[in-house]
Amino acid sequence: RACATTATMSLEDEIVPVAVTEARVTQAQVLCDQGFGRALRFETFNDYLDTIPLVPRFSTEHEQRFPLLVLVDSRVNSMFACSLLGLYYSTMLWKPDNLPDSYKSCGEECFNTDQPGTDDSKVYWIRVQDGRKSQGILPNDAVKAFAADEVPLTVREGLALYAQHPGVVVNHHLYLPGSSHSCYGTHHILVLGEWEGHLSLNHKPEAEG
Repeated sequence: RACATTATMSLEDEIVPVAVTEARVTQAQVLCDQGFGRALRFETFNDYLDTIPLVPRFSTEHEQRFPLLVLVDSRVNSMFACSLLGLYYSTMLWKPDNLPDSYKSCGEECFNTDQPGTDDSKVYWIRVQDGRKSQGILPNDAVKAFAADEVPLTVREGLALYAQHPGVVVNHHLYLPGSSHSCYGTHHILVLGEWEGHLSLNHKPEAEG
């Protein structure tokens, strides 16, 4: 188990945006190839790319502490993103677009984002560490030990991380304590990883972390 985190932006981070970079085009292309552009009804890749902000210049310290650059397009909701990324939902390994009736009430509307200021319509860049440094520590305990500029990933940010860096879930469960699942209370944390040979977005009680 491990708790993935990102950094809050500092003034140093925000001063100078980088001009259009290879990373901006490459990561936008990854999401477009997965169907995000089509889901948002953009006719061409360039139409989608026009909505992607420039990559901010992060501080050297943040680049070292949070080595993974990630484009987050939260205009596509979590359940639909799971479907686009070929992920199952829960350890029952249901396809997100084919949930049983008894489980549909635990769909997208039951995800809670605990991170203040998150806007579901935002497209933004973050730098991330995948949580391996906190292996063996319960997610909520890891959160308590975060630095002042460190925040836990939300479910949409975790899915974005997987889209750009799928290796983060190889032999690793990615805990996302920036979001919880309200059908089971805030003590249920979202986690992305492999169950029975299939990649799935699941929720687990904190005590089982």
